[in-house]
Amino acid sequence: MRAQSVLWMLGEQLGTEGRPVVTRIEPLKLLNRRLSFIMYCRIITDDGRDRLAWAKILNPSVNPEIKQRRVARDFDLNNHLYGAIDTTGQFRVPEPVYHSPEHRLVVTGHIAGTVLQTKIESHALGFTSARDIRGLEYDCRLAGGWLRSFQALTEGYCPGQESGIELMKVKGAGRIVEQTIDRLRQLVDEDPRLLEPALVSEITYFLNTNLADHRSGEEAVCSIHGDFFAGNLMVDGETIAGLDFESTTWGSPLFDPGYFVFQLETLQEKLRYKNSIVSHLVDAFLNGYGIDTDHKQFWDYRPELRIIFLSLAISRLLSLSANRRWTSARGIYRHMIARNLIKRLKSHIRFHQGP
Repeated sequence: MRAQSVLWMLGEQLGTEGRPVVTRIEPLKLLNRRLSFIMYCRIITDDGRDRLAWAKILNPSVNPEIKQRRVARDFDLNNHLYGAIDTTGQFRVPEPVYHSPEHRLVVTGHIAGTVLQTKIESHALGFTSARDIRGLEYDCRLAGGWLRSFQALTEGYCPGQESGIELMKVKGAGRIVEQTIDRLRQLVDEDPRLLEPALVSEITYFLNTNLADHRSGEEAVCSIHGDFFAGNLMVDGETIAGLDFESTTWGSPLFDPGYFVFQLETLQEKLRYKNSIVSHLVDAFLNGYGIDTDHKQFWDYRPELRIIFLSLAISRLLSLSANRRWTSARGIYRHMIARNLIKRLKSHIRFHQGP
């Protein structure tokens, strides 16, 4: 039923506003996800053009306006980038085709290549060849370069502003601390036994202390992808494209690189990924991004990154505790990951507190 709805909307809307009339739409692949429905399709118009595209419709929510704004900002930022980059260059984004905030629908052109996350997961990194590792390092270096280009093109830009959408709050260090403390309270409410009360106090104190240290300098602002990890990057030889701007906001330039590094480091939760190889991929990304640090020092590079690490760790714990049936096989595994992350979180805090 949802596929038919998407097909109807595409057929009705893509032929409006002076566009060629759509004569046929052929669904090629359907993906049902937790938060959205995605269709890969071929769109054929009366001018003889044959176009491959991805149509994504967000699932409904109790507050439809939030989803509508997400679609509008997603399309606006994609459109802003597409108009600013060399579409045949090394760093790319998909062609923005159509969007309908009312229907929570956004359509973008297809980009050839392989999702970077798929490439990483296709290799059992403990057994893959040195050549494959070098290839993944090259791809991660490309990812860093893409992000640096993205930030240069969106400096001071709030997604949605070219479409006249209300500006969002800037997601700087102060805003990140506010959100982290809110999520920390939610985590304690949902699973009171997961974090000791003393640790909750330590986390809050650590966040506020590093925020005070950070505020001695000025904050740069650019667009934030918001979900910048290997699953939203398409690589094809020497080119790379960033995808899916649904979670976009604006604020700290350090949030997206922190998110990418944190997501890569979660691979270490799986036994088949060697820590040393994951570290090489992180270093390759940081090299491509152009930041003067490595995987050992990254989270200590600036007070803001210490804040971002805690923010991502608390969000991860909240996600892991969403299913609190710790006695099931999956629950036991998730609980083990949560406990290991808590140990790392404690180490992160106490290293900076000193003896």
